[in-house]
Amino acid sequence: MTLWYLASTESFRQISDRFNVTLSVSYTTIRLVTEILMNKSKKYIQWPAKQKYQSISNEFCQKRRLPFIIGCIDGTHIQINRPKENQEYYYNRRGYHSILLQGVVFHNRLFTNIYCGEPGSIHDARLLKKSDLYRKASAYNEFFGIYYLLGDSTYPASLRWVVPPYK
Repeated sequence: MTLWYLASTESFRQISDRFNVTLSVSYTTIRLVTEILMNKSKKYIQWPAKQKYQSISNEFCQKRRLPFIIGCIDGTHIQINRPKENQEYYYNRRGYHSILLQGVVFHNRLFTNIYCGEPGSIHDARLLKKSDLYRKASAYNEFFGIYYLLGDSTYPASLRWVVPPYK
């Protein structure tokens, strides 16, 4: 039920009908499972220790011949139902209401960092600047050391630790 809810834009009432449970059962179940997943995520989605940067970089280099890369960063829109308040903030450039998710993944596509929940109308670069990853990298100049993240052209070239594509 929770996976269905997270993967769709159906309301609790629609989920209740789909799974033949009461509205309160669907709400309670989805909320409980989501809380459990959020608490467990900290165990599995972690920024690597600085000592692991070299081995992560080696894996990227072996797979894609890209030296000094320790992750790939990008944002994506998660479609939501139109909110009752501040609708315009959630309306994105693609023509629907959404919240943004920013993720950083390793060479093997496992997430190492996630930031989510900002309104869909903001730019990926602004999303990055609101994230904990950005705050840590800004506060501690050696956070990335000699290593980089690969990003798309939406990220500012002024960031020393994000490499946008070359034309």
